[in-house]
This record gives sequence, structure tokens and C-alpha cells, in this order.
Amino acid sequence: MNNADPYQDENITRFLCDINFHKYIADYLQQFQVSSNSFALFANSHEFRFVNGVINIFRGKEVFCSYCEDHLGCIQCDECKDCKDDVKNGVNGESTNERPSGIFCAECDRVLHRKPSLRTHMRNHFVVDQPLFKIPDIDEFLNDLVDLRKVVHYGPVSTFCHQRLEILETKYDCYMLMNDDHERHETKTVIAKDPIIRVDTHVHISSGMVASHLLNFMKNKLKHNSNDVVLKDGAQEITLGRLFEKVGLNENQISIDSLAVQADFSTFQRFDKFKAHYAPFGNSEIQQIFLRRTNDQNGKYLAELTKEVFKKNEKLGQYTEFRISIYGRTSSDWQYCAWWITHYGIFSPFNRWVVQIPRLYHVYKEAGEVNNFQQFLDNLFLPLFEASKHPEKYVEINVFLSCCSSFDIADDEGQVERFLVTGNVTTPDKWNTAENPPYVYYSYYIYMNLIQLNRYRKLKGLNTFDFRPHSGASGDVDHLNASFLFAENISHGLNLIKSPSLQYLYYLTQIGITVSPASEDSLYVPYNQNPLRTYFKRGLQISLSSDNPLQIHRTSEPLSEEYAVASQMWKLSENEICELCRNSVLISGFSPEQKQKWIGKNYKKLGPEGNDILKTKISDTRMCFRQETLENELLFLDDLVQ
Repeated sequence: MNNADPYQDENITRFLCDINFHKYIADYLQQFQVSSNSFALFANSHEFRFVNGVINIFRGKEVFCSYCEDHLGCIQCDECKDCKDDVKNGVNGESTNERPSGIFCAECDRVLHRKPSLRTHMRNHFVVDQPLFKIPDIDEFLNDLVDLRKVVHYGPVSTFCHQRLEILETKYDCYMLMNDDHERHETKTVIAKDPIIRVDTHVHISSGMVASHLLNFMKNKLKHNSNDVVLKDGAQEITLGRLFEKVGLNENQISIDSLAVQADFSTFQRFDKFKAHYAPFGNSEIQQIFLRRTNDQNGKYLAELTKEVFKKNEKLGQYTEFRISIYGRTSSDWQYCAWWITHYGIFSPFNRWVVQIPRLYHVYKEAGEVNNFQQFLDNLFLPLFEASKHPEKYVEINVFLSCCSSFDIADDEGQVERFLVTGNVTTPDKWNTAENPPYVYYSYYIYMNLIQLNRYRKLKGLNTFDFRPHSGASGDVDHLNASFLFAENISHGLNLIKSPSLQYLYYLTQIGITVSPASEDSLYVPYNQNPLRTYFKRGLQISLSSDNPLQIHRTSEPLSEEYAVASQMWKLSENEICELCRNSVLISGFSPEQKQKWIGKNYKKLGPEGNDILKTKISDTRMCFRQETLENELLFLDDLVQ
């Protein structure tokens, strides 16, 4: 793919057309038994059909050889490796106008395979009606999940994992006692050429600005744009100034306190009250105008606010991954979101988008917007497959997707859920009640469809996406079991502290965990009880994020505030802070080229070999300790197995 960024290209269409859609990996082609010459056109003939809730990719209705199953339609016959001589020389080396016996190309009527006995297998549109990729069904997933549950909750395993985690933590404490001064000396002599890069990998777009920024933006709009029509009630048009008069406010009366968006003690363990703080002045109409994409202004104010945040971050050198919601209410959700992004030009080289899918099927069902969970999945994934198949028809969607790094599922994890039983799982097309499916049900169907999408997009030479869900903030520990099987990394992960076995597995596999202590202090766990410090000492791959600056942070730099408070609370050393920064880059969805630029060309390797001290300012001694500890732990387990 062209390395150009869509947000730097003046002509989005030109950028998209410049993408090389037919650059494929040879190893990927072998499993389909098709020639690389024919595959570029073959890929565009795919059909997509849901089978038990997961999109399956089928060969399209074109001609396939019944002998070797090579795709034949739409190619020149002289490219068929088995029949090249027949095409050039005719039958038995003699030119002839008669069609020789064998299988013929439906496009040009020339012989392809001289196998007379196979003529009976020829069809004008011979289709091998088998999906290209095999996927585990939900019963297979649940069986694996049950096996994982048994291991995780087995008493002796929990005791063993708890002991190993305590040993890891003690090792780190001993390391710091012996090497803290050496680390300081090692990094003190290093003069970094560039600022240390850190990525805010978890920011929600509707709360991506701090309260003071939103307040100043509102005041500016009331002063200069009070005549903007912001609401339409039938034939009546309501201006911004009139709306604030109706609420009893004016430019001089509004303040941070009256804005009432910042979380307080009342939101602790109350996700519903926390969400209510998204409404400035407690008014849902003002929230709709300023903090939503869908309104009578087509999300104009939120677009302007977000662009201002991006501009500020660019000046600060702050990289982010903003989370933007696709709800799955209608099949046009993707088109509208992509239009909104491209129409207002909400792009920045300092940001990557994370698509967040709220687990709100039950709300849409009660509102009559979807008939069943299958329609919800249709709305989420069919537009993406069509856009990937015909990028020239869906320019805006493809430009938006080219700037996306990951998919996420999110909502209140504390809700009581149905327990799924193998062999008795309701399929999505039959899940037609207003009951919300459990977390593991969402996880399976979102992840499996995302995997299918990634496979197809990889064949088309397009970018792919990680699965990085909200998991383990509250509710059932079983959410973390599902995430262990599926996720590239997760957000929150607080409940890992309740399960030593799972915590140990997350350490061994180095699944990334993005923690937001300030936000979690308002919702889930007091700041001084946050497990971040414990996870970090034990060697889990931890990073910091701001999550909800609008509700939580008081300064104009939310991520810097997070690092400053965490540093003061847990007395973090400079090397520890730099390690958190490096972890945030590793967890993020920015390109490998950018990661190499920020933290070193060998960043994927463990230990000092993967550390560029001039870029990360992390002691090689620390990196060596992390590598040796993990490798020794794996060797210890291997010895136990032997």
C-alpha cells in the first residue's frame, strides 16, 4: 500500500486509487489452489453470506475447472498452465477450427484441460460452493472456554499462580533495590535526540476534550454563532442562543461548575450516573448538539471540537487513539460515520481511530430498530465487506478504514448475564428477544466476523484490524477468559487481580492492558487500590490512558496529568515512566514503521536487543531483567511439564 496518509493528501479519491489493491502474499495464495495470475480478478468475485452468525467468504459465480478447481473465468486461456500448448497449436499440434474435446473457458470458448472424460463435469458456471476459510463454531469456542474456566478456577492452579506472581513481584523489588542507582546513572548519560513518545490508546471521542475546553468552545459559539440553527422541531427552527435562553443560561452565566460534566463520588459503581455526566448542564439537547455526530447540524460542533483537540495534540507532540462508535442500528451507520470524518476532515497524523461497538442490541430491539441479533451483525459487517470488495465505490468508508487500527466492544460490564451452555446456544437469527446477549456471545461473533474481514482485506492488500475490547473493568471474571482467547490487548483489566491464574496467563502471553486509574477511581476502584502498580511490578504489559478527559481531568493535558498523578502516587522512577511510555507504543495500533521510528528498529525483540536507549531512555539493564525474568518463567514451566 502507498505510504501516503489520507489526512495529508489533498485529493482523497486520488489517494485511494493510488493503493495497490492486487499485492498479495504468495503463502496466502497456496491454500486456495489458485494461480497468482488469476487471483487478482478472482478476489473481486467473492460472495459473502452469513452462516450461523459469521460471514463466510465463497467463490463467486464464475467458471472453475472441475479437474483442478483453478479459477478460469475472466482470464486469457493461454495463461492456463496445463493447456498452453493446446491453445497455441490446437489438437495434436495441428491447427484446427474445431473445438477439441475437454473443458472450455466460458469466456473465450478455448480448451483449458484436454480431459475428455471430465466433460460431464463442465457447467457454464461451475462453482465450488465451499467457504474459503474454516472457522470454529460457537460450540467449539464454548468448549475451549469451559476448559479454560476449569483450569483457571482449579484450586491448586490458583495457588501455584499466586505463588509465581508473588515471586515475580519480589524479584522486581529486589531488582530495584540493587539496580535503581545503576539505572539512573545509565540513562543520565544518555541525551535523547527526540522527545519520549507515549500514546493515549484509550480516549472516547465524545469526552476527548477537557471541561474548560468545552466551556470556552460554548462561550465562543454563543458569542459569535448564537443565530446558528441547532434544532428543528417540525417547521420551527431553534437557534443556539434561543436554546440557552430556554435553559435559563447565557454566555456570562455558564462556568465549569454549572457545566456539571465532571464525575464525583456519586458515580462510584454507578455506570448509569457516570454516563449522565456526558450531558452539559444536565441537558440532553445541549449534549446532542455539542457531543453527538447525529443531530440537525450533522455533528458540526463535535467535529470542530475534535479538530481543535487534534490541533492541540499536534503542537504538544501527543499521539492518541480516539474511539468512535458504530452502533449497528442501520446498515448506513458506516457510511454516515465515514462521511462525517471525511466531510469535516477530522484526520491527524497524530491519531488513529478505534471503532467501538457498544453492546446495546437490547436498546435497538426495544426501539424496533433491529429484528434480531443477526440484523445487528448484518449492519456492522456487511457494509465493510462490500466496501473492501469495491473500494472504488465506497471511497469515504475506505479512507476512514485506512486510518483505523482496531475494533472494541464496550458498555457496562456489571450487568447480570445469561450463562451460555454448549449445544444449546441460540443462533443470532433466532435471538429475537429484547434480552441483551452476554459478553462472551458478543465477543465470539464480533471477533469471528472481524477475523473473516481481516482475511479478506489482507488478500485485497488493505489494512487489517486488531481486537482490543473493554474487558475486566467490573462484572464477571469470565469476560477476561473470553478476551484471553480473542484479544490483542484490553482496556482496564481490573478484575485480573481477582484471578491469579488469569493474571499469570496474561503475563506469560504479554497481552497488553491499558489502565486508566483516574477514570477507574470515579467508577470502579479507589486510586490507591488500583492494581496498576502490582501488575507493573509483576511484568504485565501495562500502559496508561486518559479514557474520559471531559469527566475526569482538570488540566489541559490529560495524559500528562495521568502520568504525573501516577508518578506521585506510586513514586515511579524515570525508567518506570519511560517503560510505561514504551508499552503504550507497543499496545497502540500505529504502524510498525512509526514504532521503529519511536522506540527502535528492533522493538519486537525482547531485552536490550529490542531497546534503543536513545529513543526510549530505558536502561538496558531493566530490559535485560524483563527478558530474563519472562524467559526463566517459561523455562521453569517447561521443566515442570517435562
